[in-house]
Amino acid sequence: MDFPKIRILLFQRGMYGERVEETINKYGKKLQISKIFKIPKELPDIIEEPETYIPDEIFKNIDLIISYSLHADLSQYIVEKAKNNGIKVVIMPGEDPSFSQLGARRQLFEIAGDEVNIFGPEVTCALKPVQDNEIISLFCSELGQPEFKIETKDGKISKVEVIRGAPCGATWYVAKEIIGESIKEAPRKAALLTQYYCRASRGYDIIGGEGKIHKAGKITMKAFEKAIEETLNNKKD
Repeated sequence: MDFPKIRILLFQRGMYGERVEETINKYGKKLQISKIFKIPKELPDIIEEPETYIPDEIFKNIDLIISYSLHADLSQYIVEKAKNNGIKVVIMPGEDPSFSQLGARRQLFEIAGDEVNIFGPEVTCALKPVQDNEIISLFCSELGQPEFKIETKDGKISKVEVIRGAPCGATWYVAKEIIGESIKEAPRKAALLTQYYCRASRGYDIIGGEGKIHKAGKITMKAFEKAIEETLNNKKD
């Protein structure tokens, strides 16, 4: 299937999803936010009639949904409407309550069936292309797990190009602020800069382990380590 641009429906709630909008508008060459729907920040714990919150017509002519509803009942409804409208990919953050309990998660994927692919990474900078899924692979060709190309001079970072960046935009922030840092300290600094910019959960969860913000930092750190290694190896040739 040919996608001139992937048409995206973005659900925002409070501050969540705003940076994704900014990033796609600025860096998404193959991505286009066709519709944005803002979900109220304050919601009841249980929503029995989700259709009163989300109009049916916004699901028309969409290829991919990014949902920051952060409410299990609304998330299930969004997946159901995606299925009914032939939308085959839904991305929602792992912090969505739908993923925190096994029963809710099972119900979400039962609704999706084989018709909708749900991607719920703990942090969106963990997204990677998936074999046999053209839509998510095209999305991840631009946004997802960070990838850098760097240049060094006198043992310091002199130039950074973002090959692929986090949907929140943190990767481009890192690329700008890391210039002039020593090669030795750059990966750790990249992690700290990511954590400063990131809006993922902080702290430590006795069940889930370290906060998601720390996982985002580690992902960027490893990406920067890889970029440095490639640069230094090329200089040896």
